[in-house]
Amino acid sequence: MKSYKIIYANHFGNSCLLLESLNQKIVYLEFNQLILSVETQELNSFIKSTQEIINLHSNCKCPRDFKNKMIVYKGNQMEIKMVLSYNQLLQLIDLLKGTVFKISMDDILKSYRIKN
Repeated sequence: MKSYKIIYANHFGNSCLLLESLNQKIVYLEFNQLILSVETQELNSFIKSTQEIINLHSNCKCPRDFKNKMIVYKGNQMEIKMVLSYNQLLQLIDLLKGTVFKISMDDILKSYRIKN
């Protein structure tokens, strides 16, 4: 059985850190009835890809929930294509950025903790 800890959550989904991975940090992203397993290095690429889609459609004159947006992310070993509403895109970017922020803060705090 794999152990994990919840890193970040919002109304769209949550992210968990797999505790058994020794050499690399593996994050599970759970949203929209989907679970993705990604390395922490890929999270920043996923953020960039999602932000590009948001920027592309930010000038759209249509109602925010009216038109669905395609999000495409190509990682080292995977490609993700999803159709999300504009609000879901904003929640996804929050989930991704919140996850990266929490992991970074945990690493900083761990490096500066007082050792006995």
